[in-house]
Amino acid sequence: MDGLGHFGTFYRIAFPLARPALGALASFTFLHSWNLHLEPIVCLSSPTCSRSRRRSPSSSTPTAGPCVTSSSPPPP
Repeated sequence: MDGLGHFGTFYRIAFPLARPALGALASFTFLHSWNLHLEPIVCLSSPTCSRSRRRSPSSSTPTAGPCVTSSSPPPP
């Protein structure tokens, strides 16, 4: 495209090619923020999750409740 500046070249060539990737990024960003908002609401409104961190009677380390997730397995 003869005579276009840097912005014009980006707007007419690179931006249309990147539009599907930007749409996917926007979808994943929305879903991530929605899950960050929804998970605490579900856990706080559930009667079984009202005390998500409780102390085990046999030890002084806290045990995970039903709504608390972690990347490591629970202690034996």
